[in-house]
Amino acid sequence: MRGGQCRSFDNLIIRVDGTVKDKKTGLIWQQETIGPMSWKDALLYCQNLSLGGFHDWRLPNIKELSSIVNLNRVNPAIDNNVFNDTMSFFYWSSTSSAYNTGCALGVYFN
Repeated sequence: MRGGQCRSFDNLIIRVDGTVKDKKTGLIWQQETIGPMSWKDALLYCQNLSLGGFHDWRLPNIKELSSIVNLNRVNPAIDNNVFNDTMSFFYWSSTSSAYNTGCALGVYFN
């Protein structure tokens, strides 16, 4: 595995390269939260990201983003042993809104 492994929590493996691999979905996540940004800025950020030896990052769709929600936790509703700097602001997905295609769906991890 590129970058090696650091720690494992259930399906999530924290890798030493700043990424997290979800063994259940096969998705790789950036571990660090960057901060609040617009949907357009989030799309551009992912498009230009180079992390963990990968250069093909993208904003997850709403189903993918929802896959890391942990309903057994609150504020944040995510495994904060893995994603320890997750804040209670809106995290964008790439899924556009059916009502306003200029905006997108996302998750509040609170």
